[in-house]
Amino acid sequence: MINICVFFVLLVMVVARAYVGDENAMPINLCVYVSLWIAVIALYNSAREKYGRIDKFHTIRGLCVICMFAFACVIVAILFKIWEPSTKANDIATLLALLLSLSQKILIDWMGRYLNG
Repeated sequence: MINICVFFVLLVMVVARAYVGDENAMPINLCVYVSLWIAVIALYNSAREKYGRIDKFHTIRGLCVICMFAFACVIVAILFKIWEPSTKANDIATLLALLLSLSQKILIDWMGRYLNG
């Protein structure tokens, strides 16, 4: 169910990006970092479904919570115009979101090796 929600949220953000002009960068910046935040949440949920009962999973949980908190702080900073990310920062965040989303099975396999090994 969470994967369907993630899909539709990201689809809405892609459509929103198509209609926002380049002069209004704040919604674009928000889309990039919200996408990254969603990718971390989706990765965490998939890992929790598979490995949530293992005792060492608290390490993965802690790392994901720290990442989610950091990205939430970045989103708040963008919303309140405290920080405006550069094009390079947006590109890195977009690539990280893609990395977390597209290589999710590999990352979960690596988590399993850590947790079971």
